[in-house]
Amino acid sequence: MLIAWAVVTGIIVAWDAARIARGAVSFWQAGIRGYGGLRLIWPQELSTRLCCWLELMRYIFASPVVDILLLAGLPVLIWQALCAPRSSEAGLHTREALADVSLTCFVLLYFLFLWLRAFQIWDRYILPLTPLLAILLGRVLSMFTAGRIPLLIIILVLVLMSPPAWNAAHSLYPVGGDHGAYDGIELIAAFLRSQPEGTVVYHHWLGWHYSFYLFGAPLYLAYWPTPAWLAQDVRAFGAQGGRFIAFPSWESSARVERALAQAGYELAPVLVTTRRDGTRSFTLYRVQPLSERGIR
Repeated sequence: MLIAWAVVTGIIVAWDAARIARGAVSFWQAGIRGYGGLRLIWPQELSTRLCCWLELMRYIFASPVVDILLLAGLPVLIWQALCAPRSSEAGLHTREALADVSLTCFVLLYFLFLWLRAFQIWDRYILPLTPLLAILLGRVLSMFTAGRIPLLIIILVLVLMSPPAWNAAHSLYPVGGDHGAYDGIELIAAFLRSQPEGTVVYHHWLGWHYSFYLFGAPLYLAYWPTPAWLAQDVRAFGAQGGRFIAFPSWESSARVERALAQAGYELAPVLVTTRRDGTRSFTLYRVQPLSERGIR
């Protein structure tokens, strides 16, 4: 597996290096920019992101009883694994203990990586944890029903998971598919397409969406990695043509507003879009000097 992975990765890296040598932008860098960058989260985001990720993770099993069983049984399972005998007679038990500890450590590290890096809070990033947590749940249930027939475990899982499975099959959970997170992006794109040629559109989270909706438009898409970079660019070129920036509802504009204020500019809202449930989805701002007031 490692050899196959190394061969494929080596070919991709060599291909990208050949492109860069001809003056192209690395597709790795283009992907990161289109995604919105990969930074460490800010301190004020710790609690908010933690709550959001935990909210998504509860839909892995969508059963409070199963969640309690897993959370209560996992520490016991790990304790038994760490205290497992290492005699030759317990060789199989030792391998099981190693698997329990390895899977648990991977789940924790993966979750910390999602939480502490500025990954978008999307349900699909939780999917890799689903089979691993299912395995650990099976290990916990087998520990609780040790000495009993396996049929008891099967019946217990079927009873607990039948209602969540029914609800999931009927799309009653706000995960998977399109639930309106990006409703209104087409209105933002239509407004921007109506702007004069050469208008600058700053983007940080919506690079992929702009590449699709604004394909071929005579606009200049500029990725801003930090608020300081944005303020410096506006300070240098702000007097040349219109400049716009959109913020999704889950991102705050406060840091950008402070940075722009130091450069003598402000954000003036020009368009607000809503989702199908009536909640705000995007706010499009015009970057303008502090002396100019009002919405245009």
